[in-house]
Amino acid sequence: MPVRRGFVDLGSGIPQERIAQRLGISQFVVHDHLLKNSELKEAINTQLERGFAINTIAENWDGPERL
Repeated sequence: MPVRRGFVDLGSGIPQERIAQRLGISQFVVHDHLLKNSELKEAINTQLERGFAINTIAENWDGPERL
């Protein structure tokens, strides 16, 4: 399934293309991962709704660098 360029997910306004670039992985991997990990998506969305900064959320989930 092709991934649309610039498709935004996580309710955070971060394009999948940017997530993939920052993590050094394929955009298809990001797309598949987000589809398969709805629990992660829900947890991140909950943190965003509670007002946590994206940088803080990335640190909480052991992100390799700030998104």
